[in-house]
Order: sequence, then structure tokens, then C-alpha cells
Amino acid sequence: MKYSNNKVQDLKIAYIGGGSRGWAWGLMSDLASAEDISGQVALYDIDFEAAKANEVIENRYNDLPDCRSKWSYKAEQEIGDTLTGADFVVISILPGTFKEMESDVHTPEKYGIWQPVGDTVGPGGVIRALRTVPMFETIAKAIRQFCPKAWVINYTNPMTVCMRTLYKVFPEIRAFGCCHEVFGTQKLLAAALEDILGIEKPSYKDVKVNVVEAALERDLEKAYTAFRNDPLVNLSDTDARALFDEMVENTQAYLTEYAILKKEWAQHD
Repeated sequence: MKYSNNKVQDLKIAYIGGGSRGWAWGLMSDLASAEDISGQVALYDIDFEAAKANEVIENRYNDLPDCRSKWSYKAEQEIGDTLTGADFVVISILPGTFKEMESDVHTPEKYGIWQPVGDTVGPGGVIRALRTVPMFETIAKAIRQFCPKAWVINYTNPMTVCMRTLYKVFPEIRAFGCCHEVFGTQKLLAAALEDILGIEKPSYKDVKVNVVEAALERDLEKAYTAFRNDPLVNLSDTDARALFDEMVENTQAYLTEYAILKKEWAQHD
């Protein structure tokens, strides 16, 4: 990374989850619009072909007439190659598949628990955390090994659980979490104040929004305790246990698959 004439050149960004169709494309649009930074982006994803496709798409941005800065994108098959020399690390991953997400949101509905998203709090947030924590342990160890001085920006939920895991594994990490929905919610609430209460032109900056989550241990019984104590799980002990067991069963196949992947990544521990 070099500073010259109020610009930053040769910046390296490591993108974990680089096969994304949404977040990765948003990042490349933002980078192409920035006149004062340029460099390279290493794309890492357990779906290498998806990362490779993004490499092709994103390198074509350099040929667009409105592109204000030049970036080189490369898909990497190893997380170590992705992180080595990185100045910034962006994490935006899907912990599981849409099948597990469907269970997170809709299985609790059979017990009368309705969630708008189910990825941060409530039954869905707890079960999603069971899938996410092991992955973030591996990511934190890799960052500690390959780019310990990098700034890490996390967009993955459950946000607080993810951040606590990064700092528990690597206390010296330079990491912070960002939630894009905070800004969307601020604007929505500001519009509601004007429409419902007649407050003229309220500033969304005056609307205070935060993301809250409880800490979670990987042990299933401790996880169940957190699950049972969640205010949204307003059920009898029998129904709460049945809901928890069903959601764990629905996500168990993914946890087993991840355990196999983790062995392949053990060289980075």
C-alpha cells in the first residue's frame, strides 16, 4: 500500500465470500467509483467457480467509461494466498445454504414464533450461530497467521457472535462489524415519522438504531440455554426443546459437511 498525492495505490483487499452475487458486486461498484484508491482484490470462496466468475466480471469494470480507478481481481483457491499481504479483509459469507436458512425462519413458525429475518436473534439467530462460529474460528486463525495487521470488516450475521468469535480467537485483531440494514432502517423510520406523526423532514441521522445479540458457546447444551432464555422463545419447556432439536437436526447435515472442510483447512491453524 502506497500513499501519493492524497491517493492510495497498490492496496490489497482480501474478500472472504468472494463468490457472492450481491455483496461482491456492490463492492466492485463502490471501488470503481472511488478516485483516490486503487489496487487488487483477492477473491476467496468455498465455491471457487463462483469466485472465478466474479473475477471475470469485475475485471471488465476497468473497461467501463465511468470507471474512476483501476482494480485487479483474482480468484484464489487457498485462503492463505488470499490473505497474504492484505491491507483489508472483507468477510461476507453465507453460513450454510438456503435450505438451512429456510429452517431458521420457518420451523419456528410451527410453534407460533414469527421472525422477519431470523439471522441475528431468536431461534433462527441461535441456530445460525452454531453454523457460523466454527467458520469464524478458522477465519480468525488464518488472519492471525497471514495478515495480522490488516483491518477486518465483517458483514456476516449474527454480527455480535461473529465479532466476539474473531476477538476470542485472535484478541489483537483489528476488526469491526457493519450492518447495512442500520442505514435502511434509519431511513424507513424517518419516513414513518413524517407519514404517521406528521414530523416534517426528519433526519434519518437522528434515528438511533443498533444491532444486539447474546454471546453463544458452541456446546449444544449451552446453546440450548441461550435459545431457551431468548425472549422470542415464549414456549413451554417441552415445545422449546422440540423446536431446538428440530432446528439443530435441520442444520446438522451442514455442520457435518463443514467439519470435513475444516480438516482440509487445518494446515492454516
